[in-house]
Amino acid sequence: MKKNVTSNHWSLVTGHWSLSVHWSLKVLLVCLGIIGLTLIWALPRGLDLTDESFYILHIYYPHRYPTLYGFGAIYHQLFSGFAFDVLDLRRAKLVQALIEATVFGGAFVHFFYKNENQKSRLVAFLTLLCINFVGFSLFLPTISYNDLNDFCTAVSVAGLLFCLASPVPEANAPHHLPGIGRYVWLLGSGFFAGFNFFNKGSASLALALLVYSVLLYFHRSEWRKTVRLVLVW
Repeated sequence: MKKNVTSNHWSLVTGHWSLSVHWSLKVLLVCLGIIGLTLIWALPRGLDLTDESFYILHIYYPHRYPTLYGFGAIYHQLFSGFAFDVLDLRRAKLVQALIEATVFGGAFVHFFYKNENQKSRLVAFLTLLCINFVGFSLFLPTISYNDLNDFCTAVSVAGLLFCLASPVPEANAPHHLPGIGRYVWLLGSGFFAGFNFFNKGSASLALALLVYSVLLYFHRSEWRKTVRLVLVW
């Protein structure tokens, strides 16, 4: 009798959880729709005459307006083949934010929700996607050094998460077969962290400290492997 009561209670809990996930998915889709429509309406409107104007000038003429941040020269090279304007720079920020959210959200879900069902994974991914658009309300709509820093940091952390989630090669396995994906993800993570050094060096150094700490924690019993992974990064 007690076993049946426990079973019924667990079924009730899982049923409520499935229902909450179902409604969360609907709410998130509505939120994404509202955010998308708001961005379509707001992107062509308004201009900040202080910071936003400086960012635009720095991207147009990076050598005339030198700063400690190299984002102007980087974006100038990316857009140099196009006749870009303010709206194009805002669209570029939107595209960059979508790529950033997709890569980081995929890595986050793959690492932390690996054993969850498809709907729970989708809810987590869409939640991160909604959070990523907060930058459009807190910061300026035009692409800037903060956006490049966020992009490089998110992609670098995503590479680290994919690396940690990759299968560990067995001791007697050939070196060129299993486990090579871990080093590829780690190389990608290190590349974006290093690239961000030319944009915002302090954030890049802080990220390096975080990555080294995480690698040391996950491989604290195997110091040789930790050293090898750190050198690859």
